[in-house]
Amino acid sequence: MIKLDSPNFLIEDVLETILIGNIWGHQTERAVRSSMIASSTDFISLLRAESIHTLKPRAIPTGPTKEDVINLYSAEFSSEGSNGHHYYSQIRLLARYGMCSYCKISYADTLDHYFSKSRFPLLCLEPTNLVPCCSKCNRHLGSAPPKNLSECTPHPYVGLPDGVWLNARIVDFGASLPSFVFSCCPPTVWPDHKIDQIKKMFDRLRLSESYAAVSGRIAARLARLAEKHAQSDFEKTVHELYQTEKDDDPNSVLSACYRETLKSGWYPLDNP
Repeated sequence: MIKLDSPNFLIEDVLETILIGNIWGHQTERAVRSSMIASSTDFISLLRAESIHTLKPRAIPTGPTKEDVINLYSAEFSSEGSNGHHYYSQIRLLARYGMCSYCKISYADTLDHYFSKSRFPLLCLEPTNLVPCCSKCNRHLGSAPPKNLSECTPHPYVGLPDGVWLNARIVDFGASLPSFVFSCCPPTVWPDHKIDQIKKMFDRLRLSESYAAVSGRIAARLARLAEKHAQSDFEKTVHELYQTEKDDDPNSVLSACYRETLKSGWYPLDNP
């Protein structure tokens, strides 16, 4: 997961574009608007207070059904050409380098509802409840609300404490092509709930498998470097690559692989 800038607009801005009296009529839409704004206020307040697990859904005003409210997202927000689509696009553009905010290795091709539409329909358009991510992570995250603070998925608009939490380890050390396995090892100085959150997210999204799959290209790059350079020059080159990558993201797959390569002293045994 990587920290993102929060959306620079509010639910009021979105609703000003969408609820213009042509869906359920002005009176009903005013009631829905009021309930959605109140729900957003609850969400943001509890998110900032690290008490988001205590959030309870508000009742939908008389008139529209739960499905009607949820349909606002697909019909008036995420669909191309809809009144609110430019806000949807703005949130998609918050993805760093266009990549998923959670796994960081797949393209952010959708928006995740941090609290699901099915359980919190009045939050379906709240900007800070919408996170750019890939479809795979969106599926794995599921829709069940957290029962306690430790079960909360780390929120990309809030971020995590500073520190390295992604660990890579080389197996079959003497091979000409390094093979990496990954684990989640957050600093012990982190608050316990933050440690639990990142570990649970790592397991829920099956990041050890995903990272191992993409690390093959990194391993091939390292093997090619080793073919061209003596060990001392190889280590110098990897160190320079690592410094550049860790300054951008110390918990990227690249950073983890470079860090382990330097720490372990890996170099092919059959190199001259």
